[in-house]
Amino acid sequence: MINNLQKIGLKTSLYAVNQMDSDEELAVRAAEKYHKRLTNFEEEIFKRRLTGYLIRRGFSYSTIKPIVIDMWEKTSLNSTENLNE
Repeated sequence: MINNLQKIGLKTSLYAVNQMDSDEELAVRAAEKYHKRLTNFEEEIFKRRLTGYLIRRGFSYSTIKPIVIDMWEKTSLNSTENLNE
């Protein structure tokens, strides 16, 4: 009976892990929602505020750093495109 419970518990745990989003996916979603508020800021302020926001939500710096850089590149690229129009 214990063996059966372990099998059921293991299957349930594996299913739960498969359904969970990774930290990177969650951090990207949070960054995408928040970065809209920061579109008019300079690079240093943008990165500092977005990093602080994500850290306060419990993401590690190693997860945050590439996301913040990517968000800045997207934001600065959109700003450049809007100026050229």
